[in-house]
Order: sequence, then structure tokens, then C-alpha cells
Amino acid sequence: MRQDIAQKYESLIQDPQLITFSDIPPDERTETIPARRGQLHSGGYARIYEADDTDFKLQGYDDHKDDFALETDSLLASHAQTAVPATAPDGPDQPKSKTPEADPVSAVREQVSADETRDDAGQTSDESTASADSPMDADAGDLLAIALTQEREIGRRKRDYMATAQRQRILIPCLSCGAWVRIREEQAGRTLRCRNCKSPIKVPAIRRRRKKVEKDTKPLIAVDWLDDVHLHLIRPEDVTLKPKSLAGSFVPADAGFFTDGLALIACGAPTKKKSLFSRGDSGGGELQQHRETIRAHIESNGQFANLPHGELYILPSATIDRIRLVQPLRLVHESMFAGVPVFGEGRIAVYLPLDLEKGQQLFCSMPLSRYREFDRYLRMHFDFRLSAAENGIPPSDSAETLSCFYSQIRVEAVRDLVYYENDPGYELELTGYRCEACGTAVSEAGRAKSKLGGRSGKSITKAKCPKCSGRFGREPLYRIAKAPEAPAPDTEKVLQEQPTSTAETGEPVAGAES
Repeated sequence: MRQDIAQKYESLIQDPQLITFSDIPPDERTETIPARRGQLHSGGYARIYEADDTDFKLQGYDDHKDDFALETDSLLASHAQTAVPATAPDGPDQPKSKTPEADPVSAVREQVSADETRDDAGQTSDESTASADSPMDADAGDLLAIALTQEREIGRRKRDYMATAQRQRILIPCLSCGAWVRIREEQAGRTLRCRNCKSPIKVPAIRRRRKKVEKDTKPLIAVDWLDDVHLHLIRPEDVTLKPKSLAGSFVPADAGFFTDGLALIACGAPTKKKSLFSRGDSGGGELQQHRETIRAHIESNGQFANLPHGELYILPSATIDRIRLVQPLRLVHESMFAGVPVFGEGRIAVYLPLDLEKGQQLFCSMPLSRYREFDRYLRMHFDFRLSAAENGIPPSDSAETLSCFYSQIRVEAVRDLVYYENDPGYELELTGYRCEACGTAVSEAGRAKSKLGGRSGKSITKAKCPKCSGRFGREPLYRIAKAPEAPAPDTEKVLQEQPTSTAETGEPVAGAES
């Protein structure tokens, strides 16, 4: 009688709600549900009816239950008639299985059971031998065994079908009588009939909830990459012992550290305009694209073979402990280059133990920031460390604090300046100058105010030191304005306990007047 309820009913019929199908855990499954209106029975539960859908039935055991039973019984009956002679005499001593009043199917089953009992007991009487020699009895036993096998197969199929049907059935309510109707998943979207009140039931669409399968994004091979290092293919007899004599003879490359060794991917001869993995003025997008292509190929294939670009050099993990530091070396007699910085001032070079053709040897040179990453990866993957600190390579950024001769303000000066001047990863800021003769420090602001070396300081080399009156010389002082990003803490294996700040205030101030 209410218009709003009628409209709601029509909307439910025309646009039924989607049902999300999901399996119920076995310990939570139940065949009893609360009763709907007018469906209360004993126990306070509602009856559940199967959907009446004669045009949409699974062809299974439920639809042909009687046919299967009749087929089996008729087959057994035919076997029994074959096993019993048609002209068998009738008498009081005749077995019950051969009398006309006996059931032939039961008779054959009793005979097979008796035969199996005799076989299990190990009896070998003349009677059993005679029955085995009888062609009629042998055929009857074979046919009966086939029939029993077929009956077991029918039972197995019935159980499988019932289990599958039970998993694929859900319940929906009949809007007319309130009864619950059991439907199958494949009946979604069809119109069925309630077996209780014969009213039509429109089954809504069923949407199965699918579990999200997380893809394994872990690469087949884990590689830690070190970009932009210089590879040098050198024959010792061709080396000229001059500073920077080998600085330009390199091939730009990337180094990849993995469990089985160290891989270096070179990209041909260097060019001034652009080269793969180099820092040319043009072609940066193409170089980065090639780099991503190479690394994607390695990750997808799990190996370094058949690279789309570049030339590959691999050092097995067994040879990593033969890597040697060749520049710098404090003991000149141990240096194969006699202590001359042939790879360039402030650069660090190592020897890579690879057997190459034509007597060539492979070296790798890099600035300070690259070398620190190189050393960190060696420790992480191979627990191997080069003798860097013993040969003057700063393990961390450190600075000393001086005092300006004019204003007594603090002047910060980074140590081992040559490594930072030749490292493009660092940005330095001029803080002042130091006298080469007496070590007196002058801040840049104090120098400009006193006009030491001119207004711009270009002639400070010939300027007179305000303390020792000697030639001041040119020894600039810098502080680190910007340093490369530090590695993530969880990727470092061992860290040296060295100060990382740019100033060490615990040291005495040098060059300050009392």
C-alpha cells in the first residue's frame, strides 16, 4: 500500500545488487540460517530449497541417480544369469543362489565374497580348482569384477561432484515467500523459480573476489652500481713517468658489485663531445637510456652475458683480494710508477688482476668520492679493504680551524685539499690564505680589507706577509660548501670511527698570535 516500498521493490527486481562470492572457512560453515518472515520452523531456522531450473542443470549424479542404480543392478543381474546354468537341476541340496526364488544379483555377490574368503584363507580344495577350471565361472568372476569397479568409480564421481557443487552454491532469499533458495555460481544473471511458492527469482550477477597476487619484484641478480669510473688499458713499457701522462687514456665505465665478483662495463673509446657513461656536454639523455637498457637486461636475465651495449670485464670473487692500490703510495719504491701521479693529481688508482691480451694491464682511476663508494662495496660484498689511510687518502672529510691574523676570526681549512679540488662531487668555498713561509692565516674578508695582494688578491703570491715580512706565496684555504650524499646507514657494513664534520675544534689553533 506504500508507494515508496513498491518503488524500492521494483528497483531491486530491475537492478539487483551484485553478490561478492568468497569461500567461508570450514570451521565457520553452517547449513542453518535465521528464518525470514513466515518461514519459522522447529528449532527457529528456515528451510533451504534448491532452485527450480529445469533448463539449467549440471549433468551429474543428482540428475541421473536412478539411471546409475538401474544400470548397475541390471548389469549385475545379467552377470548373474550368465553365471547360473539355464538347465540347473532343482532340489533340496541345491544352493540358495541357484533357486528360482533367490535374487540373482545377491547370489553373485555372495559367490564372489565366498571366493575371496577362500582365497584369503589359502584353501586349495578340489572344489575351488574345479570352479576355476570352469569357463563359465571364470567369465562370471571377470564380469562381476568389472561391474564392481564401475560401481566404485560411480561413487567416486558422485563424491567429487557433490564436493564441487557444495563449494559453488550460495543462498539468496525469495522476495515473495521469504524462503532461502540455493543457487549455483553458474546460474548468476538468470531467472529461476522458487520451489516453495513457484515465484520467479532473478539471480543477480556474481562477482568473485580475487586475491591480489603480489609480483616478485626482486631482481634475479642483485648488483650495486658505481657510475663514472675510468678504465685504463696500459702496457707498462708505454708509460711515461710524468704527472697526468695517463689521465686522458681512459675508457668511461660503470662498476657493478655482485656476489660472484666485480663487473666493469666499458663503452668504447672516449670522445670529447660524448661517450657512454661519460660526462659529455651533449647526449646525456641517450647515455642514460643506454645505461638503463644495460641494467634492465642484466636484471631480467640474471647474468651479464649478451649485453646490448659496451664491453664487459669481470673479476671473479676469488681474485678480488689481488686488487692493489697503485696511486697514491707513500713508499715510492713499492710504486710501479715511482710515486709519479700519472693518473692525475688527487685521483686514486687501483690495479685490477685480469689476464688481457698483448701484455696489457687493467687499471681503474677515480676521484675521492667514487673511491669511498668503491671501498665500501668491496667491504660489503667481499670483506676486503685496501690500504688507503696508510697511504694518505682521507677516510672522511675533516678540516682544521685557523685564526685570522687581522681579525682573529676563525678560518676553516679542509685537509688534503688536492683530493677535493679534483673531485667534481664537492663544491668548495674560499675562506682565506696561508703564508707559505710561516703559516700565518688570513681570512678572505681580512685580506680584502687590508688589500693584501690587491683588491682581488691576484698578486698575493708576491705580497709581503704581515707577520714574517717574507713573500706570502699562494696557498688558498677552502671549506666544503657541498659534499656528495652520504650512503644509507643500512647499506654500510663497517664504518671507520673518524669525524665526518668539516671542522675539528678539538685541535689547537695554528697561526694565532698570543
